[in-house]
Amino acid sequence: LVLPTNDLNLVRQLCTMLQTIIPTNKGVPEPKILECLFIFAAVWSFGSLIDSPQDRARFDVVLKKATNWQTQDNGEDLSRHISAGTLPEQRTMYDYWFDLSDNKWKPWQVLVSPFMRPADAKFSSMLVPTVDTERGMWLLDKIVHNRTPVMFVGETGTAKTVTVQTYLRILKETEKKPGPDGEVPLEEMLVELNFSSRTSSLDAQRTLEDNVEKRTTTVLGPPAKKRLLVFVDDINMPKVDTYGTQ
Repeated sequence: LVLPTNDLNLVRQLCTMLQTIIPTNKGVPEPKILECLFIFAAVWSFGSLIDSPQDRARFDVVLKKATNWQTQDNGEDLSRHISAGTLPEQRTMYDYWFDLSDNKWKPWQVLVSPFMRPADAKFSSMLVPTVDTERGMWLLDKIVHNRTPVMFVGETGTAKTVTVQTYLRILKETEKKPGPDGEVPLEEMLVELNFSSRTSSLDAQRTLEDNVEKRTTTVLGPPAKKRLLVFVDDINMPKVDTYGTQ
């Protein structure tokens, strides 16, 4: 596993993913669609902490057997999507997401667009679209709109930071439109904390306090009509003190 966890946390992750991906404004989906969403949520809760490709492949086999659904082989044809009630045969469930617009399993690859280098972009801030980056941004978008904390983990150099920064920039630039209930979304207020080995808990506390205001004696929050998004980079860098309190 990428991180040690327990059974209770895995169940909580599953429920959180279900809450994130099940639409709330279209009524309750039919049972077969709910099962597809449950399978997708299981992959990105129970299976999200599995690190090696071999272990992910074994988890995929167990999951497909547990569903008792038929599988369909589409080969390399990305345009042939898989209907609800069936699962991909050759590829793993990590390679697909369930699209509620037409109720079909689609490979993440179809979301990858050709790379167009912006004329004024810095090299360090450019993100070349790949399956991993598009998958990460898709999941991040769902989780952020559900107002749920999320942690990206992985080896150094796997584009975690630039993926999150790209998503936050797009989120900031996106025009705010009223939702189905007529309510206009709150404006995002972004705070980025870059941790190092010398970062202390007091440093993080002061940075957060500088960006919020006191609402009551014990309650702090962002300014009116705004919501605060905090991005903590290199959260593993600060040195643990003698007593393990930081």
